[in-house]
Amino acid sequence: CFSGLPTYIEVWDVGRFYANEESTEESESIIIEFLKPLPTLSATLDNAKYHSYLCVIPGQVLAEMYKKYGARLLEANVRSFLQFRSDVNKGIKNTLLNNPDMFFAYNNGITATAEEFEINDKNEIVFLKNLQIVNGGQTTAALTITNSKNSEVSLHNVFVQVKLSIVDTQTSEEIVPDIARYANTQNKVSNSDFFSNHPFHRKMERKSIQITAPITTGQIR
Repeated sequence: CFSGLPTYIEVWDVGRFYANEESTEESESIIIEFLKPLPTLSATLDNAKYHSYLCVIPGQVLAEMYKKYGARLLEANVRSFLQFRSDVNKGIKNTLLNNPDMFFAYNNGITATAEEFEINDKNEIVFLKNLQIVNGGQTTAALTITNSKNSEVSLHNVFVQVKLSIVDTQTSEEIVPDIARYANTQNKVSNSDFFSNHPFHRKMERKSIQITAPITTGQIR
């Protein structure tokens, strides 16, 4: 920190200046090297057109990534951070404050894409290029902001599930928008739907099956 503000030091040498001048990309690539590799589970066959993985990323690592790159991680996301006005973001904040160890169970996680990756002999991801969070921007921003503004919030026991797809630069402009669109398309579930699964209603259903209504006069069983 410098004067109470988060500060990062980046080294620009001749090679980096040259690569920046020669690059045809609109902005400098996002390069992420994980000090602690991410355990992964492959979700595609070896001969598939793209690679997809299920990962678990520590909340602190995700927050540090967002602090460093900010909105650049969300350029392919269809929604920006909605502050804590929405019920979902309020719920994320409440979980971080009161039940951080349950965050993995309560949260849907994030969907992300990257153009390049490296994986070690233990099937752990050690490197990602041009990571984009296409679904889960609310989760990412809420983790970072809550941790930054509230000293009582610790991300030590917070973990986030990640569905990661590796898409090469030739097909990324076509595939990434589709991944973002489909990942953000969900059937709405109202509070009444959750209440219908309440133990009271389940018990009433069992009772209605087990208890036979008395026969009235003239009625045939």
